[in-house]
Amino acid sequence: MKTNSPTHSDPHHQAAPNPPTANAAFSLTEILIALGIIAFCLTTIFGLFAAPIKISFTNQNETAATLAAHQISSLVRAFGPTEIPSGTYFFDDKLHLTKSPAPDTLYMARLSYSTEATTAQTPFTKITIEVTPYPPPAAGSAAPRYTFVTYIPSLNKPTPPSL
Repeated sequence: MKTNSPTHSDPHHQAAPNPPTANAAFSLTEILIALGIIAFCLTTIFGLFAAPIKISFTNQNETAATLAAHQISSLVRAFGPTEIPSGTYFFDDKLHLTKSPAPDTLYMARLSYSTEATTAQTPFTKITIEVTPYPPPAAGSAAPRYTFVTYIPSLNKPTPPSL
């Protein structure tokens, strides 16, 4: 008797797929390749974030240095160079001005004056303020240095408050 069931010699016969076994897993090579790809992607992503973070930190330092110089410049403009002497001033994390460093000091500013005459022979005082991080870095290492120069007419000013 002939049956209609497919035989192994039948070209349309498909074998059933092998059932999963308890030993099915990724090989060590596949895992290492996947980890390498993940490490490469994470390194690239972190590299993209490094530049903006550095730029943000630089901008923060420049802004603080500008505010420190503006504070000294405002005092000099208000009270005159004779009342705000040349020298070194210190700023804490809230940009409070002091004459000596404190534990929370972040910036140091050096103030200097020179008198110059314009073509109209009107005397002007040149104010130079150099702001650097505090404490200063080790000798030979690069440190940001911000120099601000402004001019004011040489006039008598009122007495300043004590620092």
